[in-house]
Amino acid sequence: MDWNIVLYIGLVLITFGFGLFLYSEIKIREADRKLAQLEQSFKRSKDNGWNEWTTLWNNRQKQRY
Repeated sequence: MDWNIVLYIGLVLITFGFGLFLYSEIKIREADRKLAQLEQSFKRSKDNGWNEWTTLWNNRQKQRY
């Protein structure tokens, strides 16, 4: 058996695995960024009077029953 072929196959597998690792880290980073943006938008909506609307809604529901 030609050991150079085994060596090259091993190098290709290691390189491919490292490439997949980098790809997964990039995707995880993108998901973290989207989550941070979503959390910021929730905080902004909460600061912009969302609590007032929920309080009004809850009071209206209490008045019905």
